[in-house]
This record gives sequence, structure tokens and C-alpha cells, in this order.
Amino acid sequence: MYLHEGGSWVDEATMIFIDQPVGTGFSWGDSYLHNMDAAADEFVLFLTNLFNMYPHMVGHPLYLTGESYGGKYLPRYSYALKEVDRAGNFFNL
Repeated sequence: MYLHEGGSWVDEATMIFIDQPVGTGFSWGDSYLHNMDAAADEFVLFLTNLFNMYPHMVGHPLYLTGESYGGKYLPRYSYALKEVDRAGNFFNL
């Protein structure tokens, strides 16, 4: 990997991995969501709380990626983020 003078990509980005749905990967929980709308609401709540906790992240580019079923839930989550933040000031998707 090419490292530019002064650091690496970790100096420029923050990576967060979210297991979706609960019960996959290392995630666990007592209840499970039963529809995409509820999952999108929880995702928006998670990111809102994250950005409120770390305000220096607000306005930075936000890239969502996934695999397999991600082709279903990522468009729904992206839509939910855009609906909550129509001006694009909070989530720079």
C-alpha cells in the first residue's frame, strides 16, 4: 500500500462496521426487526447518535457499502437518511 507523506488512509477516514441484521457477525440482541422501515429508522437513530457524540464527523463524506442483501437495505437506509436530512447538512451522503 502506498503511504503518502505524512500518514496513511486512516488519517483521512473513519471506518465503522455494522452487522445487519442483528444476529449476524458478532452482533446479538433480545429482539429482532421485522421490516425494512423499522431497520432504516434504527440505522438513522444510530448514525444520529453517533454524530451527536462525535460532532467533528458531521459534514464529512459518508459512504455506505454492503454485500449480498445490502442491495436491498442500503438503498432504503440511504433514502431514510436523505428524508431526515433534506438539506444534506448533517449526513453528507
